[in-house]
Amino acid sequence: MNSRTSGTSRTKLSLFRVPALLAAVVGVVLISSSATRADDDDHKAPTTGPSAREPGRGPSAGRGPGGAGGRNDHEVLEGAMEAMEQSYKVIASQIDDASKDESTLTALGRFQAATIRSKSVLPGSVSRIEDEAKRAEMTKKYRQMMVQVLVTATELEEHLLAGERDAAKESLKELHDFEKSGHDDFRPKRGRR
Repeated sequence: MNSRTSGTSRTKLSLFRVPALLAAVVGVVLISSSATRADDDDHKAPTTGPSAREPGRGPSAGRGPGGAGGRNDHEVLEGAMEAMEQSYKVIASQIDDASKDESTLTALGRFQAATIRSKSVLPGSVSRIEDEAKRAEMTKKYRQMMVQVLVTATELEEHLLAGERDAAKESLKELHDFEKSGHDDFRPKRGRR
């Protein structure tokens, strides 16, 4: 039995969903890059120099202290997580109202874009781990979780587009569960950094 028919593993995508997910990711990246420039007046995209898509060129690689636009990884992650939270609230408040689907899908696009930004940097709780093997393990765990968040957000989009409100609400609940478990695993506890 293959992953297209088993339906037992959330980490394996069917061959039919892979093109849709790739198209969604490309669209989100395009939306993210234009929304980031529009939302962050003090961050100007470089007009010359190496592309950020080149290997080893993350959001803060090669741009000196503080990364792009003076923002460090913590600020990038914090901003992206805040955008995810605000978008989630809009989605949750409108999910039952089909007349607000356009607005809900716009908020979902912002959520997906922020998820991609969040995936591009590590939480401080992971990057500060001194043991190399443990840091690698936690890095993998964080990135796998963020991929699942993006997959679930894409499934939510599919359900909204198909008018499947109950399935969309279930996907939204899964996103909330990811938030709770992600914060439990990766957010520093109060008084501990």
